[in-house]
Amino acid sequence: MYVWKRYFSIFLSGALLSAPVLADSTVSGDYAGLIDKVLQQQPQTLKQQDWQELAETYRKQSERWISEDVELTLHYENDALMSNDDLRNYEVGASAALQLPGRQKPLNEVASAYQMLPEIQQSYLRWQASAKVRELSWQLKRAQVQFSTAKEALAQSRELQQKVELKYQAGDATQLERLLAQSETVKQEAELEAVSHQLQLAQQQFTLWTQGASLPQNLEEKLLTKLDESAHPQLQWLQAQQNLAQSQLSVAQSRKTAPPSFYLGAKHDSNPGTDHSTLIAEFSVPLGLDQQRRVSIAMEREKLTDQKVNLAQAKLDLQQKMVSGEQRLSDLQKQQSLWQKNLQLNREKLQMMQKAYQLGAVSIESLLRVQQEFLMAQRQLAMTEVELGFATAELNQIYGHSLSSN
Repeated sequence: MYVWKRYFSIFLSGALLSAPVLADSTVSGDYAGLIDKVLQQQPQTLKQQDWQELAETYRKQSERWISEDVELTLHYENDALMSNDDLRNYEVGASAALQLPGRQKPLNEVASAYQMLPEIQQSYLRWQASAKVRELSWQLKRAQVQFSTAKEALAQSRELQQKVELKYQAGDATQLERLLAQSETVKQEAELEAVSHQLQLAQQQFTLWTQGASLPQNLEEKLLTKLDESAHPQLQWLQAQQNLAQSQLSVAQSRKTAPPSFYLGAKHDSNPGTDHSTLIAEFSVPLGLDQQRRVSIAMEREKLTDQKVNLAQAKLDLQQKMVSGEQRLSDLQKQQSLWQKNLQLNREKLQMMQKAYQLGAVSIESLLRVQQEFLMAQRQLAMTEVELGFATAELNQIYGHSLSSN
């Protein structure tokens, strides 16, 4: 009598989608540890130092009373090449554009926006890395289960072939029955070879991303509740990008006209018999006719609109994925229950057919057909349980939960 062995224990039996388990987003330590290996291959973190420097630069600029560089002026005149009356003129001074108080607040807002980016990006990258780890891990688990079920199917086919061979040697089975049993074994060997190739590919991908780590034994995740939009890593990141664009627009708007400038200098005139010096103070106010500054405002406004569109689109995409993911999880739970019943019935039917064949009451064709039905039910249940585990992990990902061991 054939004893069926389960190769994958389901951990979601009885879980209701309408009442998700309220628990911390925790998994085994070796599973969560894979995130750090994936994070090491993400170059986006290189920008964090630049953001810190930009934040500091903007903050220092907001504290200055001049908005641009100081210009030093050196001026000298003489009439040596003209009338040659020994006239001399010397002037030295410095000018600077003044930064009005209304321009300091937008600069501070930009500094704050840049300063927040590294921490928010780190959370977002961990969320992205969690998605990759989940995908790679369950992809490899799926390939392992396919290989296990194919290996078991081959073992069962070989066992049947041996029994047919014994009957054939004893004169109780025909040559056709012998060939049919051999053909079924070859078919299962080909199936095992195919899934073995898929397993190798999945293992290579997993090894590449995790730097040679082994697949954790426990990939179990409990279904968690959906995070608020304000706490979702992807939406947080896009909101931070929008905040930065908004603050940069505010800076551009505060600069819609050139700042007033101040010049302070000294002038000395020298001619035969007369020398005198004067102090020069000059204050200039632009009329605001520079259209290039208005173009800059329009460009910054366009960037802000792009960020608003990205955030709105991300919210819509997440909502659609949630609906699809929740429906898929519910469907898989129902399929699991049906395949469990189907497998039990096929197991009992196979046991009866095996006994009947030994007694010569049924043909080998009938036995092979029932055996194939049993193998299909066994494979379908095992794969449904894998897909159910992955669907739970994928829905946690959509809900905004990163993998964590504490």
